[in-house]
Amino acid sequence: MRACPRRQQLGSTGARVNAWFATWLRVVGSTDVERDANLIMNYWTGLVLHELAIPDPEFDPRRRLAALPDTLIPAGSSREALSSNLSH
Repeated sequence: MRACPRRQQLGSTGARVNAWFATWLRVVGSTDVERDANLIMNYWTGLVLHELAIPDPEFDPRRRLAALPDTLIPAGSSREALSSNLSH
């Protein structure tokens, strides 16, 4: 079976995004980067897929996305920077 160049490019780009996000989570104080990255990215994917399936003209995920790192990342860390970036 021949490899699809687009699929390879998407996989490579996705790996870079995952690595960047994992670094970001470490910087803001995540104590379990793999778990937190998985939860946040899957939640984001779910929000996007839900919006595609059932569009809402009022769709604004910022508040919901900001709440997730606030819950996952311990107080006293740099999580405020992450939440602040997500809510703008």
